[in-house]
Amino acid sequence: MLSLDDFKNVVKHTPLIALDLVIRNNEDKILVGLRNNEPAKSYYFVPGGRILKNETFNDALKRISASEIGISLSQKDIKVMGIYEHIYNENYFCDKTFGTHCIVIPCVYKDNDNEVVVNNDQHKAYQYLDAKTILESTDVHEYTKSYFIQSPDNCFFRIN
Repeated sequence: MLSLDDFKNVVKHTPLIALDLVIRNNEDKILVGLRNNEPAKSYYFVPGGRILKNETFNDALKRISASEIGISLSQKDIKVMGIYEHIYNENYFCDKTFGTHCIVIPCVYKDNDNEVVVNNDQHKAYQYLDAKTILESTDVHEYTKSYFIQSPDNCFFRIN
């Protein structure tokens, strides 16, 4: 792990590679949580996290999913939606001189057995919402909404 100063320098100067977890329950609703931190603070967003240096995709998926939803997922458990780009004016450090740039790989997991247990401090007020509610809500961040809009403009590479 990087020191906070080193991480700030990375966020300031380079894009981050991240995984978002699009968790579907038996009712086909999606897990979202109210973000505690920038970027996207005070918006509902799907859980996720960044890939660390020298961490494989599968190892990052296992670590992020265990931390965010209490289940250690592997590539066989998920479907990759595509590759998205999220550019924010804000950053975790609340420094107004730079934003955050993320290349994001959303991973869909169907939680058929209700195994998900949210257990982290990145979000609060977790809930499951259907896609229609997600798209209509002003409380859900536009980048989470983009996962439910079938448009060539919201994803520069999509896996069908």
